Order: sequence, then C-alpha cells, then structure tokens
Amino acid sequence: MALHQIIKRYIEIDKLIKSRKSGNADRMAETLGMSKRQVYNYLQALNQIGEFVEYDTINETYLYVKSD
Repeated sequence: MALHQIIKRYIEIDKLIKSRKSGNADRMAETLGMSKRQVYNYLQALNQIGEFVEYDTINETYLYVKSD
C-alpha cells in the first residue's frame, strides 16, 4: 500500500475517533473498507506512538485517552 493511502486511513480513523462515531472494530472496518484485523493494527500503531486509544463500551466508540 502506498504511503499516501496509509496516511489517508490514519486521517479517517482520527476523524472517526474525534467525532466519537467510530463504533466498534467491526463497524469501523466496514466504514473504512478494511478488515477488523487492519483496524486493530492501526489502533495498536497509534498506541505505540503515544496516541492512546481505548474502546468506550457505554458509548460504543473508540476514544483518545491521556496517559498517566
């Protein structure tokens, strides 16, 4: 996959998370046209660079969280 496509996916994921409309991993994968595994890989990469993401089960969306 080309770098610009990867960056575009990160931007789309970021928009979904910030708008609190990501849904669960299945829904995010469907929205973005990728597999659930790919969603988890992108979220893991965000966590590794310090953009901590957690799933909010009450609101059924992913959120950015602050690290301690």
